[in-house]
Amino acid sequence: MRKFFGLLVILVFWFSHLSAQNKLNHSDWKMTQAKMMTEDNRFKDAIQIYSELYKDFSEDAFLNYRLALCNFSIKNFLEALNFIKIAIKNCDENSLLNDFYFLSSKIHHRLNQFSEAKTMISKISLDDDSDLFAEINFILKQIDNAIKLSKTPLDLEPKNCGPLINSEFNEFYPVFSAQLNKIYFTSDRNYKQGQEINEITKFYNYSVFESLLNEKKEFAKPQLVDEIWAEGKNFILNSVSAGDQVYYLYKNTPALKDNGNIYTDTQDTEDDFTDAVLIDGDSLNTRFYEASASYDYLNDKLYLVSNRKDRNKQNSSVFMSKMSKNKYSEPKIVNALSSDFNDNFIYVHPNQTFAVIASDNDKSMGGFDLFISINIKGKWSEPENMAYPFNSSGNETQFTLSNDGKTAYIASDRAGGYGGYDIYEVDFEKYITEKLSYLPALTYYKIGVFNDEAEEITEAIVKIKSKTKPKLNIKTQTNLEGYCYFNLTDNSDYIIEITAKNYQKLSVELSPDTSGYVEKDFELIKK
Repeated sequence: MRKFFGLLVILVFWFSHLSAQNKLNHSDWKMTQAKMMTEDNRFKDAIQIYSELYKDFSEDAFLNYRLALCNFSIKNFLEALNFIKIAIKNCDENSLLNDFYFLSSKIHHRLNQFSEAKTMISKISLDDDSDLFAEINFILKQIDNAIKLSKTPLDLEPKNCGPLINSEFNEFYPVFSAQLNKIYFTSDRNYKQGQEINEITKFYNYSVFESLLNEKKEFAKPQLVDEIWAEGKNFILNSVSAGDQVYYLYKNTPALKDNGNIYTDTQDTEDDFTDAVLIDGDSLNTRFYEASASYDYLNDKLYLVSNRKDRNKQNSSVFMSKMSKNKYSEPKIVNALSSDFNDNFIYVHPNQTFAVIASDNDKSMGGFDLFISINIKGKWSEPENMAYPFNSSGNETQFTLSNDGKTAYIASDRAGGYGGYDIYEVDFEKYITEKLSYLPALTYYKIGVFNDEAEEITEAIVKIKSKTKPKLNIKTQTNLEGYCYFNLTDNSDYIIEITAKNYQKLSVELSPDTSGYVEKDFELIKK
């Protein structure tokens, strides 16, 4: 997955093309040194150098602009606003004003000062620059969306998951376990002494953590899932299969020059994982960007995002690959879930009940917003902005849902967080029930298969069929302990068929269960 800081690329671009003329000639080296730091995302270090210069050049327009830019990049929006006001007031070079106005608009936008943001945008001189005109028009649409949506807020409030989950670093990509009341997430935090740090970015490599929730939905202290996904590996967990049997991960290996690929991993014991394996075959992982694997384990479909359809490799779209005989088909674009802009995340609820897409498009409030699409009789509805305060003027980049369907978890860099991206929880029950007319809860099943002497039967084939949805067929088999695991929705009746060599076939009905967890043992009779 590309790093979530796409905005920083834009900021560095603004930074690099500004005129170098300023009144700090005797300090050119310090200015250059600080600029190099910003290009490496070392904004706090750059601020230290600029602050030293500020003691003597507090009215210098360009210095104030650079301080505004750095503070904006680390979400110090009020400080950034003060600096950009001075920069605009004292600017005597028209060639710089467009950049000053542009940054001022972005700052006001993030502070939810939408009228002021539009005023700053209106001051920009276009000079028949068609590319700039298109960009300005795009931003104005997002500001107008923010004004409209903020006037009619939803009756919900995203709650920061707190300092136990979030830190001064980035916590993102929440993934709810398909087996337990547990949430996974990825972070570039410092979790142990002696951990290697990137000297350029001052961030640590990505590691995957897990945190159990108690009955009060309180988080336990996060633990590293496994060293196999930790320091130096740079894996990002995207989704899990039924019973957490298969884990789908993303990793960007710069040497491959393809912006990243999708991997799978499994546990060889209860505590240890195998090495993550690149999904082979040229059809799924290509020379393009593939990420955000969302596995619909009730239909054996893998959804993902990729920029393979974009000649400039800028914008991603949503694709779907069908799994058959443990192989993935060539992904096909899902036009109904894709926009003409950058769709960088996809979550599909098991059984394709609904999907959530993160998209930076002309219907968002600013940056990436979360959009929802409902599957109606096999067809996806047009993605709809999930509205404010689900979304904000910042970036909302990922979504996951608890098994009971009541709590959503999102990643956002909105103002007021602990670090870059934080994880928030949202009371989702009312919102999704109004969309679907029912709660999309999942029940986790642990099925044991034994003989009449209470001995486990390994490699027994277990098939689950829906009585109301003929296309829903799940096939799995028991492990060395005689168990298999799967998840089912509670809005259907099911038939479970169990077959094993030298044993009679067993067929029983499973009624809907809303308890969230079911453990059943079945006895097979020898032929």
